[in-house]
Amino acid sequence: MLSSREFFYRKLESTSQILEHIVDERSIKTEDVDFRMPNYYPAGNYCKVKGGHADWLGAKGDVVDLWWWPKFSLTMLYQYIENNNLCFAHSMHEGMCFSRDTCESIINFFGDHQDIMNELFTFDGCVEEFALQSIASNYGGFYYIGNGCDTKSLDEVDPNKFTCKRPR
Repeated sequence: MLSSREFFYRKLESTSQILEHIVDERSIKTEDVDFRMPNYYPAGNYCKVKGGHADWLGAKGDVVDLWWWPKFSLTMLYQYIENNNLCFAHSMHEGMCFSRDTCESIINFFGDHQDIMNELFTFDGCVEEFALQSIASNYGGFYYIGNGCDTKSLDEVDPNKFTCKRPR
């Protein structure tokens, strides 16, 4: 998934290059989390604060209480994840990839939960940073081949990734 400013800077030659960048249970973060990069949280690790956006840069406290998590926790998807003891994940949508099987799982999930899908389309928050990632994390994970959401020059990108956000 790309944005209007996300571009490939490196040639993708095979699917094995994408598979190296999986975000799944092997990607669990236990130290300070950088919300500009993908993170996966096992079942039971849910937000303890409800509300709006929380300033996470330099903030102290439970990692799960930071960034957009309090606002995400107001969505029906988040409640579904919590009530069913599922995994939660987030990442920037720029540079995110799914396998065909995971795409089918996401489509089936939304087919079974159209109320959740409809709410996400109208929710006042950046659901593109957690919704598909969280659903995918319960169906085999997703892949992240980007360089975060910050605009970067080609001198600043990770040479092992494939996409970056460019200036307008």
